[in-house]
Amino acid sequence: MALFGGCGQTELTEQQADELQAKVTAGDKSALETLTSKAQDGDRLAQYNLGLAYDFGQGVPQDYTQAAQWYRKAAEQNYADAQYSLGMLHDLGQGVPQNYGQALRWYRKAAEQGHSYAQYSMGMLYAFGQGVPRDYEQAEQWFRKSSAQGNADGLRELGFMYRYGHGVPRNLVAAHALCSLSVALDSSANNEALACRTKLGEDLNTQESDDSHKLVLQIRSSDWSLQSLDQYIATNAPELKK
Repeated sequence: MALFGGCGQTELTEQQADELQAKVTAGDKSALETLTSKAQDGDRLAQYNLGLAYDFGQGVPQDYTQAAQWYRKAAEQNYADAQYSLGMLHDLGQGVPQNYGQALRWYRKAAEQGHSYAQYSMGMLYAFGQGVPRDYEQAEQWFRKSSAQGNADGLRELGFMYRYGHGVPRNLVAAHALCSLSVALDSSANNEALACRTKLGEDLNTQESDDSHKLVLQIRSSDWSLQSLDQYIATNAPELKK
């Protein structure tokens, strides 16, 4: 008997898709057949999860070309996770030619649906001028959207913008607070916010350290609202560096 009542009858729920994905990752051939059949029948969750399997070599040989093909099918059905993943493949040149314009296109589609990692990735493309002219103000806007959802990468990059005054007033207290929030969410050694927080912590005076700590508490207690940050910047803003 086929899993989940056979192929082509109903769309998978997220729970069913996750269960199938786990079985595929564990090497369950029947689950792979079911997932593939559902994907071929046009189920966007199955298409996305099959793309994941090929992307990361979970239960199937790693194949970025196959991953891109399945992501695209789901992305064209407006599935935000697939749009983000397809954008990343274009960004990195995996399974498709590297094309920042295409990466931007798919990131934007996901970002406009509220996908926090796509919003962060949009910010990175604007910050480095990849696929678009460099635009720190656009980068800051996308990093803010990502940060407001508690995304560690978005918080880190927004912190870096305040550290260096790129498109925003340079403010080391804000930078320290944002990097601290990023580290609180992701304390892994590869999070560059860790070094940033440590270095800035050495440079801040006692009052500034207290202000940073208050900002951290206010942002976390307000479900990642940046209103307290904006209020602090408005009263502690030096000149804007272009």
